[in-house]
Amino acid sequence: MTSEDEIGSAALPTSFITSYWRGHGKLWKIYWLYGVLGTWAIGFIAGLAAVLFGISNHLIIAIFLPYNIWIVVSVWRCAFNCNNQAWGYIARFAVVVGFVFLIYKLVHG
Repeated sequence: MTSEDEIGSAALPTSFITSYWRGHGKLWKIYWLYGVLGTWAIGFIAGLAAVLFGISNHLIIAIFLPYNIWIVVSVWRCAFNCNNQAWGYIARFAVVVGFVFLIYKLVHG
């Protein structure tokens, strides 16, 4: 007998967002492509939109914060999906420090 979760996951394809959230992705991809490059790209676009269109900081935070939460959780869960386990610990440390810094900047400007 199969559980409802097994039936649901077998029937529907998993998006990359859900896959990384569950820890089923490669560390280098979530960290470097989505974490570093993705965050930089979103930050650049958000900053440009703020200057050109006067988008408020609240709207930028409303977009940026959920993305960063996804990155932190995904890196944490995918941390040991690599050849050298030391990179997992380094990645976990880096995202925690980065997220604490982000929260600090949000609170203190």
